[in-house]
Amino acid sequence: MKIPKSQIDSLVLEILERIQGERFLEVTEVEQGKGFHLIKFIVDIPLFYVNYDLDLRDLEYPGRALHKFKMLEELHNSSYKNLAIFDIETGGLSPDSQIFLAGFLIPETEKAIAVQFIARTLKKEKMLLKWVVDHFKKYKILTFNGTTFDLPFVKRRCELHDLKYIEPKFHLDILQLARHIWKDTYASRRLSVLENNLIKISREFDVPSSLLPFIIKLYKDRRDEKYLKIISRHNLYDLITTLKLLFEIRKSLLLNS
Repeated sequence: MKIPKSQIDSLVLEILERIQGERFLEVTEVEQGKGFHLIKFIVDIPLFYVNYDLDLRDLEYPGRALHKFKMLEELHNSSYKNLAIFDIETGGLSPDSQIFLAGFLIPETEKAIAVQFIARTLKKEKMLLKWVVDHFKKYKILTFNGTTFDLPFVKRRCELHDLKYIEPKFHLDILQLARHIWKDTYASRRLSVLENNLIKISREFDVPSSLLPFIIKLYKDRRDEKYLKIISRHNLYDLITTLKLLFEIRKSLLLNS
C-alpha cells in the first residue's frame, strides 16, 4: 500500500511537537561518523528485581515451552545480570532489506541504558552487524519474536556481508512464554495487544510498525533528522515494552506458583 509522503510528514511533525519536554529518557552520548550514528540513552525504568527464587518445577507445559520457562528461571535466579533486550528496525520484512537500526536495552537497578546503532548506508550495515554480534557475545539476550524475525534476519545479513554470525549463548524469546501464559486470555499475543492490556502503555507518541519502512526511506532520501528521531523512538518503545512484559510474565508465574 502506497502512503502519501505528506501524510507521513504530518504524523511525524505532530508526534515531535507533542513530545517536547518529555523526560522519560535522556540522550547522554552521540557518536556520529560517515554513514552511521551510535546513540546512548539513560531510560528512567528500574529493574524491579525482587530477591526470591522463581521455582518452576511444577509447571506442566510441552517440552519446548518448558525449556523457555527454565531459561526464565535461570535469568531470575541470577538477578538478571548481563541481560540485554534486543530489537531491530529494517527497511522491509524481507531479509534482502537492510537493517537500519539495532538497539539494546540493558537494565540496571535504578535505570536502564539503551544503545542504538544506526546504519545510514548499506556499507555501514556491516559495521552495525559486527557491533550486534559483539553484544551477543557479552550478554544474555532477550527478545520478543526474535527466534522468528530478529536473529534470522541478522544471520542472513551477516551472510550477505561475508561476516561470521555467532548465536547468543543465551537467547530467550518471551513471545513463546506469552503464548502459553495468556493463550486463553487474549485472542492475539502480538506485542501491541499485550502492552495495551497488561502494561497499559499508550503509543500516542509513536508510529505504527507498518510505517517504519516508509519513514526509513524518507530519512535516506531527505536526511532529515526528524525521521531519525521517530525511528529511534519506536525502537525504544519496543525495547522498553519487552522488558516490562518480562516483569508481567514473572509476576504471573509468581502469583500462580
